[in-house]
Amino acid sequence: MKSVIFFLLAFMACWTGVSRGDLNWKLLHEQAAAVSLAEAEQAVREDPQNIEKLYILGLMYFDRHQDKPADEVFARILAVNPNSFEGQWGRAEYLRRIHEVDRAEQVLTSIVSEYPDFFPAYISLGHIKFFRMDFETTTRLMNEVLRHDTTAVDTTTLVRAHCIYAGAKGMIAYYGGPLSKIINGINVMNHLKIAEKLQPDNVLVPYGFGCYYLLVPKVYGKNIDMAERYFNRAMAIDPLVPDIYVRLAEIWMIRDNQGQADEYLKKAEALDPGNELISDVRSKECKFVCGWDK
Repeated sequence: MKSVIFFLLAFMACWTGVSRGDLNWKLLHEQAAAVSLAEAEQAVREDPQNIEKLYILGLMYFDRHQDKPADEVFARILAVNPNSFEGQWGRAEYLRRIHEVDRAEQVLTSIVSEYPDFFPAYISLGHIKFFRMDFETTTRLMNEVLRHDTTAVDTTTLVRAHCIYAGAKGMIAYYGGPLSKIINGINVMNHLKIAEKLQPDNVLVPYGFGCYYLLVPKVYGKNIDMAERYFNRAMAIDPLVPDIYVRLAEIWMIRDNQGQADEYLKKAEALDPGNELISDVRSKECKFVCGWDK
């Protein structure tokens, strides 16, 4: 059945891509969620210069945290078509993931400006703005995605936008006054619930709920046991997300078990030594809020 979906969507993607002069990225994202990695790799072996098939493979590598292979695939797209903004996005997303954010931001800002309907670039740029603590710009970028529905945006991209928006609103609430905490705090939970309905098994959903219960003040429902359950669920979905281990480390710091906390931090560092949350917690700056902060 997956093979049937693969070839049907591949035909549709190629047809619409030719007529528009670029890729039908929404269909390709949906296809990447519907086929196996082995099928995607085989499709590229059979047609190594097919941009649509390369794009699908690049997406699938990213989803599996195989970032270097993904970058190599997007480089191949640009070798076929140097003007492919989808290929440029893929290489910028790789730069973001290895923390070369200045270079990534420059490319992504250009893509968002020139191709405003290519919503994956908003997600990548939103990540950068978030960790630059530009939370207002993060919410603005996510709103550009969220004003559309699944007829224009693939479900995974839409869910990512809801979760990033919720995270940014949480930061705005944290740094704001009492009224901001109420209004923006409600926004956090509302958007997480929407994301959960759309795609409950997306790792960002339980991670987002875990962050909510870990980081909100007690008066708004802080519950570290609930947070731990959500983080464990997120870890079961995708054990290669370093942020999960950082937040779990905070839970064990609250429980006064530094040994267990250090184990989780080591796991996070093994996955991503440059992770922003790791340095935030180790330094106890808590720019992105620490679980013990309230």
